[in-house]
Amino acid sequence: MLDGGANAVQVFGADGNRKGEIGPCQRPTDFAIAGDGTLFVADQGAGGVLVFEANGKFRARLGHEGKGDDAFAGLTRIALGPGGELFALDPAQGQIARFDRFQRRLDAWSLQVDAKNPPVDLALHSKGLLVLLASGQVLIVNAKGLATQSWKGLGESGLVERVGNADGLYVDASGEVFVTFAGSQLIARHDADGLITGVRGPGLWSEALYAADGRGRLFALEPGSGMISVADGEGWRLARFGGTLRSGGPFSEASALAVTPDGQGLSVLDADKLQVVRWNLAKPQDKPVVFGQPGKNNGQFAKVTAVACDAAGRTYVLDARQHRVQVFDALGAFLYGFGRYERGKMPDELTEPTLLAVSPAGDAAYIYDEDTYEIKKFALDPAKATAAHVTNSGGKGDDPGQFRAVKGLGVDRLGLLYVADGKRGDLQVIDFRGSNAVAGPARKAADLGTSRIAGMALAPDGQVFLPYDGTIAAWSW
Repeated sequence: MLDGGANAVQVFGADGNRKGEIGPCQRPTDFAIAGDGTLFVADQGAGGVLVFEANGKFRARLGHEGKGDDAFAGLTRIALGPGGELFALDPAQGQIARFDRFQRRLDAWSLQVDAKNPPVDLALHSKGLLVLLASGQVLIVNAKGLATQSWKGLGESGLVERVGNADGLYVDASGEVFVTFAGSQLIARHDADGLITGVRGPGLWSEALYAADGRGRLFALEPGSGMISVADGEGWRLARFGGTLRSGGPFSEASALAVTPDGQGLSVLDADKLQVVRWNLAKPQDKPVVFGQPGKNNGQFAKVTAVACDAAGRTYVLDARQHRVQVFDALGAFLYGFGRYERGKMPDELTEPTLLAVSPAGDAAYIYDEDTYEIKKFALDPAKATAAHVTNSGGKGDDPGQFRAVKGLGVDRLGLLYVADGKRGDLQVIDFRGSNAVAGPARKAADLGTSRIAGMALAPDGQVFLPYDGTIAAWSW
């Protein structure tokens, strides 16, 4: 490990214990290790590349400080080829110095790049020598020193809005390439052919609304920008789309989202236009279906607050002002509705409905009523297009099965109900499959790896995602 504070290379054993250090150096910026244990250290302060034996004994210095093919004016990074060749990047001179396996100098390669987009790192790859530019673009330099190809940088991918300068380049055994952006704390991933396949970093998990599918993917909606991001189970952002009307997107005020269990359908509410925008993710190039409008009739809304999807591709929309849920097919055609409000005294009435969850099979719906702190269950019959009230459960309090400020609601494939409560600071699992609800296990926020409960996304298999303070905590029972 390069230790800039000690100006040395720290050596650790396979057990992780420190074995010693190699140096001293003057201003080391990079190092590489040959197969026989020889250590090469890029050190402009010392005037070139320092060479140490495997036992730490200093052997030689390659190059000297100055200008020209045999000197370094701004040595920063080095890389070793499979045959022992050494490549040393000197951005100040716009060139790559080369040495053979016996550390004999070879002709330097000149880099024809814009001074505003200098080279910052290099690495060996099956396609040639990769040279990373500050923009994140990667040049492929062939055996003659010519940049014959280039890969697009993260800033051209559409996956993020602001990238910053690239600073590091890494190649794994499979040929995948990783580019780091220290300022923005991002890592871009390229496949072996240079295509960007993902980006990850703590800055991507902003204050957003989330939904999870059964394929391990997480969908995030940024209400302010109307942008939707798709991430895999490892946190790599795979796609980004949507946007506001001003930016050419479909939303005036995106407010909630839901995804089908198979991840093929995505429905997003627009609270201002009182519409649903639905994507068929099996054909992402197609325009989304848009349905709904202001009004009191079927297919019309007054105040959309929550949305859910089932395995058949149906979309369920909760309308708080009309005190009902409307159900639509995958193309946006109205199927049926349920829910009512008269005086708020009957158990099936929806007084202040705020959250909605639907079982993956589409045979049960759960609605949280903020007025009574209750969850109301409805049995659904899609074939008959009917819904029947079953029972209510809850009440305000801290006892099992009670609620204070529900922030998230979801149902897994087994029919178990998950309730995330911000004021209680916990996640409860309730068995609501019968005619009566049975409170199951509960976990406090600290046990779930989060400092507070701000929301929830539930995958069909019961995996829970809890967003908080720009990060995501994942939990499985």
